[in-house]
Amino acid sequence: MNILIKSTPQRGVGMIELLVAVFILSIGLLGMAGLQAVSLKNNNDSLNRSYATFLSSSIIDRIRANPTGSYATDFSDAPPVTADSCEGSSSNCNNAQLAQYDLATWKCSLGGHNDDSNCTGEPAGLLNSGQGNITVSGTEYTITIRWTERLDAEGSPVITSFVTRTQL
Repeated sequence: MNILIKSTPQRGVGMIELLVAVFILSIGLLGMAGLQAVSLKNNNDSLNRSYATFLSSSIIDRIRANPTGSYATDFSDAPPVTADSCEGSSSNCNNAQLAQYDLATWKCSLGGHNDDSNCTGEPAGLLNSGQGNITVSGTEYTITIRWTERLDAEGSPVITSFVTRTQL
């Protein structure tokens, strides 16, 4: 007794195959989204470091232009004078006043003193809660800039520092 069963070839995609394909695709898309999030965070970190490099170079150039001025300052020091006190062709600032003006514009550019009255009229600072410190030892200047990078998992700020040393 020969029973012939005629089989028909499968047509279309089975439901299980479709679900597996969608699952694999969704895992890949989640991985790409995570990669994009990490890339954005790292780009922001890089931008902040670039700002710190620029600000450090800026104050070093100001110190070189006025080597007799006193540029020592601490993180907690507010801008010493208004940031526009030596601007304009009619201003007549001596070296000490010019150094105070340079420190004021630098401190205002850091971002930690955006609400300070001496920074009124200046553009907002470049760094989030940025603060600067300059120590002088003979002819060696150490410029330290710190800022809040982001919040960690517990909600505490992650403080990043950038240090530049130069000898004039």
